Amino acid sequence: SNNKSIIATRIYKAKEAFFSLGKLWKTNITMAVRCMTYKGYVVNALLTGLECEPLRPSDIHKLEMCQNGLIRRALNGIGNKLVEGTMNKSNNEDTRKLMKVCTVHSTLRARRIKWIQNIIAHPAENEQLRAAVCGLRAGTITAPYKAWLQIILEDILELLEKSIQLSKQGIHSY
Repeated sequence: SNNKSIIATRIYKAKEAFFSLGKLWKTNITMAVRCMTYKGYVVNALLTGLECEPLRPSDIHKLEMCQNGLIRRALNGIGNKLVEGTMNKSNNEDTRKLMKVCTVHSTLRARRIKWIQNIIAHPAENEQLRAAVCGLRAGTITAPYKAWLQIILEDILELLEKSIQLSKQGIHSY
């Protein structure tokens, strides 16, 4: 299906961006440079254009797996812990924290909200809006897709719910 090809292309592009930097990941660069380089090249290559795609949970999972694997390679062992003579890999959440990278799901949520803000500000300039809003896809659809506006609504409601929870705890989410 067309969606599989889009996901496969994004994963290929992310790996291409990662490996094009060669031995950089094995050098003794600072974490700040490591994080900025990873986010600037790899995350953008992985997620570019997906904010307007109606992705299935299996698509998000594939993207998450790719990102988690590339983060581990970029960290080159940083964050792993020696426990009783055995080297243990840190979990995905810890590796994302070390690299200051959010999950694919939350990154796409933030990008979708920024994208919709741009569409609202400039509606006449966004022809792709009609296809995205209607959830129309070229090719044969083999699995159900959520309507794009439903995905945006869920993103906003989830962010509002988290913000309310944080404000009840006295933590400002901005």
